[in-house]
Amino acid sequence: MGYDLYTANPPRPNAIHPFRVAFDGGLGSLVDRQQRHDIATGYFRIGYFEMPSLIGVMTEVGIVDTTVPAPAWPTADDYGLTFQDLNAPQDQLSDAKKTAVESFHSHIAAVRGGEQPEPAGIPAYKLDSNDLWLVTPCEIRAALAAYRRQEASVQDDLAARIALWRGWIAYLEVAKDCGGFRVH
Repeated sequence: MGYDLYTANPPRPNAIHPFRVAFDGGLGSLVDRQQRHDIATGYFRIGYFEMPSLIGVMTEVGIVDTTVPAPAWPTADDYGLTFQDLNAPQDQLSDAKKTAVESFHSHIAAVRGGEQPEPAGIPAYKLDSNDLWLVTPCEIRAALAAYRRQEASVQDDLAARIALWRGWIAYLEVAKDCGGFRVH
């Protein structure tokens, strides 16, 4: 159980190079020994019990924004659909139902990928569940800017206290250039 994060687009092979030094071991150490993350392929994993404390720490340093409310999910009723309509084979739906199903799914995609006009960081709700939220490049850049505003002693303390911290920051650096990441 946990949160599987995948970049929206695969990283370029040379995108990893700047982060080799951060791992004290070259590219090989970007792959976690327990196969929890492989930044070179755009994958990062955070355990189910790790995420709440990680969100708490990221909130303290301004990486996560807890002031942004989660958007409302559309419902099938909003589109005049039933659960059966959403799960029926396309060839069994009328043209009107097909259009409604497409509109419903487009609305869900828009909710999952939405962002504030000027994000202050990663909205906490996007890390609170594995509902395929898209953490956008703009949100990641804001989060990294908040992290970089921290004093070096704070950054060092985070790396010392949280085993996956250096990998997490490296992942954010890569993901911001890969269309963001989705939370599975």
